[in-house]
Amino acid sequence: DDFDMLERHMYGVTTNEGLRQRVYQESVEAMRKADRHDELKLHKKKSKKQAEYELTKEQLDDIENERRAATRIIKENIDKAVPSFIIAMWWGYMLLSRTVTEFFECKNNGESVRLTAAPEVECNAGRHLEMKPL
Repeated sequence: DDFDMLERHMYGVTTNEGLRQRVYQESVEAMRKADRHDELKLHKKKSKKQAEYELTKEQLDDIENERRAATRIIKENIDKAVPSFIIAMWWGYMLLSRTVTEFFECKNNGESVRLTAAPEVECNAGRHLEMKPL
């Protein structure tokens, strides 16, 4: 039968030329098919790498666009932040000045008028007159 002939051919003990040609043709076709399959795999790998490259390129472009937008927003906000900072510093200066001035006010504690910052100093007498510039 055919299986025995094929087995003999594979072990090299056959004399059937038709079987030898058929097996040769089938093995050549199988090798060509395997080669085409390998080429397709290689092409798919290349196209996969190409797709990854394009995706990475798109991601880099998106990152660059986001960076430009963020830079523009920062510049716009700096233009708004400078006047706000100046107003905050002015408000802080006024608050600090008022607080410091309150320390040197005189308060009546019932017996006498004393300095708020140093209650041992009597207002408008002695050391308090020495502290006043004029």
